Amino acid sequence: MSDLELNKSQEERDTLDGGFAVVDRERLIEEETREITPWYKHFIHVFTAPEKMMEECFNQEPPKGASVGVVGTILFTVTYLLLISMNTEYKQVLFEQLRAQGLAESALDHTYKLSMVTGGIGGIIGVFISCLIGAIVLQVIKAIAKDKGKFGTIYKVMLLASMVGLAIQSIDAALGLVIGQYGTIFSLSTLLSPEQLANPVLTTLVSAASLQGIAQIIIMVIGYKVMAHVSYKKAIMILVIYEVLMVGSQIGITSMLMSIAQGMMPA
Repeated sequence: MSDLELNKSQEERDTLDGGFAVVDRERLIEEETREITPWYKHFIHVFTAPEKMMEECFNQEPPKGASVGVVGTILFTVTYLLLISMNTEYKQVLFEQLRAQGLAESALDHTYKLSMVTGGIGGIIGVFISCLIGAIVLQVIKAIAKDKGKFGTIYKVMLLASMVGLAIQSIDAALGLVIGQYGTIFSLSTLLSPEQLANPVLTTLVSAASLQGIAQIIIMVIGYKVMAHVSYKKAIMILVIYEVLMVGSQIGITSMLMSIAQGMMPA
């Protein structure tokens, strides 16, 4: 190789090294000047400015926001369970169910307290599992749509949506405690009779149309839009497909279980 070619290669390497140095310097300056939002503000922004919160968390490397979703989900699950445990109407409903199973009166209170503890643990685990299942379904839809985004970020979106839904459910339970009513208040189910609520299809649709369900969908739309860097129009379309699949599968599973139960009943 001639001296001219060697000098040209060296100049190209120097240019590349200089370019990388500029990029590294710009990245360092950006990291040093970036305003770090306190954790508690991220927590508040999930409710007041969810898009801002997700942009700040998801655009970092690695993406953040999982701790907010985990803590919020656990906090509001426990809060909801504590509120309904304080509701005398709920306690009476559960007592009647236990009596129908043949449980002695002396064992009712102990069984009730035990069910609240085990129900709380199971409820928290169940929320995280449902978020995982939802994230898997949304990941498949995202892959078909050829959108960007990591599975871990999708799971964070699910946790944040669950957190908001459980917060609304806790407010619902608090209102029920104040007015002495057990059952969902922010839902169309309050307008339906017990006979209508016995219909699994109608019950599932009403649950999806509750304030809690609508709020969760809104958070998921915002999260998907920020994560995949798509328009709101496409994010809404993706989440409509997701919701149809999830509600449809829930109706199908419920109907199948009811058919099996009826088939096992003596003629």
